[in-house]
Amino acid sequence: MKTSIKHIITYSLPLMLASCAEDAIDMPGSVNENMPIRLGAAYPTASRASDAGFEDGDNMGVYVMDYQNDTPQEITGDDIHADNVKFKFNGSDNSWSGATEIYWTSNTTPVDIIGYYPFMSTIDDETSIPFSIARRQDLSGNENEPGGYEASDFLWAKALKVMPTSSRVNLTFCHLMAGVRITLAEGDGFAAGEWATLEKNVLVSNIIPSATINLAEGTVTGVEGSPISVTPYKHNEDWRAIVIPQKVSAGEIIAISVDGISYKLVREEGITYQGGKLHSFTITVNKLSSTGDYEFNLSDEAISAWIDDVEFRDGIVRNYLTVNVERRGDLKNIIASMGLSPATISSLKLTGEINEEDFRFMREECTALKSLNLSEVKSWDGEREDVIPANAMNKKSTLSHIVFPNSLKIIGSGAFYRCGLMGTLIIPEGVIKIGELALIPAGYATSDGVFNNCSNLVGELILPSTLELIEDNAFANTKFTGELHLPESLKTIGKSAFHDSKFSGQLEIPENLENLGSYAFYNTNFTGDLVIPDKITDIENYTFANCAFSGNLTLHEGLKSIGEEAFAQCGFRGELTFPSTLQIISIRAFAGNNISGIVFPKSLTYIGGGAFMECKYLSGNIEIPEKIERISPFLFAGCKQITGLTLPKHTISVGGAAVYGCTSLNTIISNSIEPPLVINQSEQEYYWMYINEAKITLPIGPFDGISKNNFTLEVPEESVDLYRRAEGWKEFSRISVSTDFVCRPSTACALNTRHSESIVLDSDGEWEITAKPEWCEVNKSEGSGKEQIVLTITEMPKGSGNRNDYVEFTQKATGYTTRCEVSQYDYQYGEDECVTLQKASKGNGIDILFLGDGWDAASIADGSYLSLVNEQMEDFFGVEPYLTYRDRFNVYACISLSQETGVNTRANWRNTRFSTFYGYDCDGVGSLQPDNVDDIFDYAVSHTPMTAEKMPRSLVILTLNSDEYGSATTLTENGSAVAICSPSVGTYPMDTRGIIQHEAGGHAFGKLAEERVTKNRYISDNEKTIIMSYQRKRWFQNISLSGKMTDVAWNHFILDPRYSNSVDIFEGAYGKARGAYRCEINSCMNYGIPYFNAISRQDIVRRILEYSGEGFTMEKFYANDSDKWGTTSTSRAAMVDDTESYVASGSHHPVRIVKSNKY
Repeated sequence: MKTSIKHIITYSLPLMLASCAEDAIDMPGSVNENMPIRLGAAYPTASRASDAGFEDGDNMGVYVMDYQNDTPQEITGDDIHADNVKFKFNGSDNSWSGATEIYWTSNTTPVDIIGYYPFMSTIDDETSIPFSIARRQDLSGNENEPGGYEASDFLWAKALKVMPTSSRVNLTFCHLMAGVRITLAEGDGFAAGEWATLEKNVLVSNIIPSATINLAEGTVTGVEGSPISVTPYKHNEDWRAIVIPQKVSAGEIIAISVDGISYKLVREEGITYQGGKLHSFTITVNKLSSTGDYEFNLSDEAISAWIDDVEFRDGIVRNYLTVNVERRGDLKNIIASMGLSPATISSLKLTGEINEEDFRFMREECTALKSLNLSEVKSWDGEREDVIPANAMNKKSTLSHIVFPNSLKIIGSGAFYRCGLMGTLIIPEGVIKIGELALIPAGYATSDGVFNNCSNLVGELILPSTLELIEDNAFANTKFTGELHLPESLKTIGKSAFHDSKFSGQLEIPENLENLGSYAFYNTNFTGDLVIPDKITDIENYTFANCAFSGNLTLHEGLKSIGEEAFAQCGFRGELTFPSTLQIISIRAFAGNNISGIVFPKSLTYIGGGAFMECKYLSGNIEIPEKIERISPFLFAGCKQITGLTLPKHTISVGGAAVYGCTSLNTIISNSIEPPLVINQSEQEYYWMYINEAKITLPIGPFDGISKNNFTLEVPEESVDLYRRAEGWKEFSRISVSTDFVCRPSTACALNTRHSESIVLDSDGEWEITAKPEWCEVNKSEGSGKEQIVLTITEMPKGSGNRNDYVEFTQKATGYTTRCEVSQYDYQYGEDECVTLQKASKGNGIDILFLGDGWDAASIADGSYLSLVNEQMEDFFGVEPYLTYRDRFNVYACISLSQETGVNTRANWRNTRFSTFYGYDCDGVGSLQPDNVDDIFDYAVSHTPMTAEKMPRSLVILTLNSDEYGSATTLTENGSAVAICSPSVGTYPMDTRGIIQHEAGGHAFGKLAEERVTKNRYISDNEKTIIMSYQRKRWFQNISLSGKMTDVAWNHFILDPRYSNSVDIFEGAYGKARGAYRCEINSCMNYGIPYFNAISRQDIVRRILEYSGEGFTMEKFYANDSDKWGTTSTSRAAMVDDTESYVASGSHHPVRIVKSNKY
């Protein structure tokens, strides 16, 4: 007699999932004599594969078959290595132990391993195990029997030809049954809160309930019988059922009633439920205003991979003791009447009604309580219904899993403080408040925080769309991983709400948020961009301090104040533009950031001490607004790249160390007629004592740590003598009159080629040239007033070396001077010269052109530009299918010269060749944009072999000399593409390789859509319209708005054994978690990894072969297709681990589509 499973979790997938060793798949550990086989059991999920979802004491059955003459033993044989051995899960250390120890036969004998869950004590025939699903899957289990949903599932895993290893072998389980998910969505016409009060019922109709399972192959065969209707398990707003894989004949497949009104979903062609798939139906219910009747619409339908059930199952399908509490406060008496000791209850499900006394009993007397299911209970706090009382399970360390009441509205303050809750936490739909004590003033008693210090919460946090308030300390010191999706309904986030939590990825703050407490996100790992919504008027102290942001910060109009250290020690980059309404920036507000520029508003009245200290990338000229009277201590201390500082005319004082360590500072302009008081800082309090990694010594003056002999202090004409005598100012060796006599730009550069540059000279009177090198020409030697002149740097023979000088202009009446610094660099290529990096050896030749923007003569001549271009070219071809088809491409690079480096912003315009700028759309979302895309294409046509006719079949990569603003793609409606790709300072997968492959290879040439998910909601109708319009152009083929196998562009891969191990239908794409679908769990268009999924590779190959004139066929694609990952400095095994914790960092920006009359 073979062994069998009593309650089974299954999945019918006719493909074999290879096991993966705990440490390294390809390098098995050494095996000694009597080395035991160590096993793990993993759920396949989009975010991780782990033992999550298993409960302490769960048992699985295991078969081990040795290979003999390169053939594995049959599972039905009498002499197999291990025959249905029971393995038990130990939740304390996530380990599995066998009823008997199983050892490797030898160091060289591989094995096949088959596992199933849960364990069956008796199996007569492994190729034909009888199995039936439950009719009532809504019924919960108890301590002796599983619930109807769990009893209907069957998990199966097979690891093929595993070589002996000392590492753990993980069995990746899959469902053999089919999953059904019905979502009832609130439509139009309902009053606020009305939908949640309506009674709703769902049935899955016409289901054959019985089958046999072939354990050897992981297949399920239905058994003829009378069909039944299955009552699903309700989970939030979803109804979930498990059915036997089968074809349901034409007719009713789902029956629904809402508020007593019935609806039946009928299929004339029937439906096939596939094993291992989740069949999703979203039915939107509208209430007609004219009649009050309900209108039911099937708004979405999908068949996707069933991979996400770890979180769903965790803490839900457990063996509970079920107790009905008819009268609030009576739970203790009922348990006593049942003859049970409270101390022995570990899993408890309650129905009926409970209150504070019942929670006290569970908290204090049920000392072994681990799992608590309240889904069907009404919870009261005094006379308030649907409220979990404050401190309900406070410090209940044994409680590891909870299912909240379906009707819950409020979770009381401190309800689960310091609980033992584990894994993922799902707050149900309908909850309005998580805690009730938010933004409590100092000096008043505050909450412990609902889930504060629940240090075992290491999974995901799923918040409801109804949530409006999160109390102070609510999720502080938790260890949730992955992204935090805050619902759009959220209005208040309390103090320290997410303090010291472990979330990562990009933080998107809801637009409706009105209140944001101090320390709310202190010391978290969020990366990418951050946009502060326009209803936030004040950012409190330390709100985002010590976060890992790596992108740009956007502050909307309406903001009035920024608190102490609000953004200190964050990694924000790029230019920081403050809104015109801002009045106060408090001490150390932006200390230690990576911002490169500041634009202050005129409204600003106070900037606190150290507000921008240690911003080591802050550069250029800083102009203090007119309303600032006191320059605070340490204001710009350690800002090594600032070159100029302008003080307003009403400045009263300058604090100690204001510009200490600003070693690049070469100009200070003080517009105050009376020299401001210079104050030495003598206190350590409130200020860091290390600047540029060197300890400072007090007292310290405002201008200590800079060389006062190497630049000029410019002051009003009538104040020169006053400054020369004033303490703190008289130390400057050159004090002169501040004047408006300037030339713009003040620099000009060239390579060996002759170059002309227009210069505007702004003068109040007559001027003349008083100095000029002989290798420069100016079209006018003198003039009057404001004039535009042309400065020409003449051609220089190659090999001459570099040269630098200046052209000096002098105002005749005053003797004031201004200069234009000129430089010319010796280089092997001339300006605008086209360099051929690669020629196609097959086909017509597809053109790729690299153009530089923000590269001046110095950065071109020292080799930096072409070095980066070559790096980006190798990265572009470093991933399939570009690696295989590289010989179809011509690659060129043009020496496009800019006069200044960097990227243009709203406030700082740099003199660059193509004027790439960082702009904002109507929603306040920033992105890189070319000033005029036609100028780029015109340049390409004029200076390279590229033609206007071929431009939609070509690619231009704009290589920026800046790493501050990420990357972006601009497409014309005809498909001509410019991929703006910056070098990246980020780590894998958002390194320079990741950016070029995602942006240039994916969006620009491949015309592929974004696959990452940034918001946990349905895709909007407007987004659907946009996607469909692009797909009519044969763009965006890597995503689908339908989850039906017949509709997705990759349906031919799903059942193809060459691809079926990875290709399926996965929900989540185009930034949204619901309503859009992708081909594989991960790809370059998702996380930037060096791998394009199957449909992306197919579409890229189609373009390559069509553009090259060879013609595309699927046979050609299959012949050369490779799913190998591109190379990086990281091993593939490590890369998989990295991508699990990585989420979009904000380095990529949405694709822009523009009109072009020529391209």
